[in-house]
Amino acid sequence: MPTLLLTIIVYLLAIVLSYLLGSISTSIIVSKHFYHKDIREFGSKNAGGTNVGRVLGKKAGIVVILIDMAKAAFVYWGVYLLVKIPALNDVFAPDLLISLAITALLIGHCYPLFFNFRGGKAVSTLAGFTIASNWIFTITGLLIFLGVLKWKKYVSLSSIVTGLFLMIASWILFFIKSPFGFYLSSTNLLFYALSMTAYALILIYRHRENIKRLFKKGERKITWMK
Repeated sequence: MPTLLLTIIVYLLAIVLSYLLGSISTSIIVSKHFYHKDIREFGSKNAGGTNVGRVLGKKAGIVVILIDMAKAAFVYWGVYLLVKIPALNDVFAPDLLISLAITALLIGHCYPLFFNFRGGKAVSTLAGFTIASNWIFTITGLLIFLGVLKWKKYVSLSSIVTGLFLMIASWILFFIKSPFGFYLSSTNLLFYALSMTAYALILIYRHRENIKRLFKKGERKITWMK
């Protein structure tokens, strides 16, 4: 099979399958199947792990968050291993393929095909992508998230600040030409920085109502962290 045709097929399959995987909304499935509720009709009406935790309990929220993060890690490493198959060695720009696949997964998570395009806010997907790609970003991102959460008690603000940090940090690595913290020495820093920027901006956009409430001091605070 010609290399160009094979590349097109691999790209299309990775993007479509990643979007469909993201469209399998964990929070909605868990809430409907195990609790006989549509999580989008309760609490903040967001199909995300935080809202599941608030409405259905911490255990349910943790399960949803872990599964959604695992999806991103699965796609990241799955696509990486896919292009390592000898027959696919000539596929163009594997780092671009990984970025597009994660982007498709994130869009599916936020706008799931199977649930009327009403999904989550990209936090777990961004977290899973970070965990799968860079251990330094994972540790520092977690510390920043928890630090802001302890200080201000807003999950939304913690998510936004962490997303902005990851975006800025990815560009710092690009400009200093350093693969610091990456598991893969072959990571394309430009694709990574562009991807992290896109994901962070989508995350911020998905939190636009939270941002309005933050300015009006109407955002709900957590009560389980002192």
